[in-house]
Amino acid sequence: MAGTWEPTQQHINAGWTQSEIGFGATIMVINGGLEGGGQHKVRRITHYRDIAAKTGASISPNEKLGTEGMRAL
Repeated sequence: MAGTWEPTQQHINAGWTQSEIGFGATIMVINGGLEGGGQHKVRRITHYRDIAAKTGASISPNEKLGTEGMRAL
């Protein structure tokens, strides 16, 4: 989320790329194999956007917020 993470070869093999740095990668670090589709993910992203707006934090238009195409390590 801070923009300083760089994927290792293990991350790249699991579908995590440099362009996916952001909230989606943070979700995978915290939830890993538990992450999946569904409403909880949509709510989480909505809350992330809301908190960013309330705190004045910017979200890059290129930031991947979800975990589509990413596999647990």
